[in-house]
Amino acid sequence: MGEVVQVDDRSPLIRYNPSAAWIHSREALALDKDFELYGGKTFSQTWNANFTFSFHGTGVQIHGVNNTAPLFGPYSVILASDDGPSTTTSYTGFQSPLYSNITLPPGRYTVTLVVDGPYHVNVDHVGSVLIPRNDQD
Repeated sequence: MGEVVQVDDRSPLIRYNPSAAWIHSREALALDKDFELYGGKTFSQTWNANFTFSFHGTGVQIHGVNNTAPLFGPYSVILASDDGPSTTTSYTGFQSPLYSNITLPPGRYTVTLVVDGPYHVNVDHVGSVLIPRNDQD
């Protein structure tokens, strides 16, 4: 297995679209009495807001708040490969991790999480499994 790299939700490697639809929890401190429940995460409740992360490896996981409706709502995850078609998975319940696929063939991928309604989706970090390096390369 390759090295697992954890990318924090505030990393510039994660692209938030539109950026104004996503709030970094430190910015929400004054707005939310429940801040301590999800401090250190980024969230959105804007329909079709999304974030994208690209990586070269064999797996990816998205971690976030493990919670349920009515406050937290559905989302979809799209996994696209340079070598093949994309796959879309929709979620109505919440789990930790929010998404996991760690059995991918080696390659370059882009994972996109899309908010599917006017409900909170919270993201803490993205983890990817890098392809092991060959010492002779």
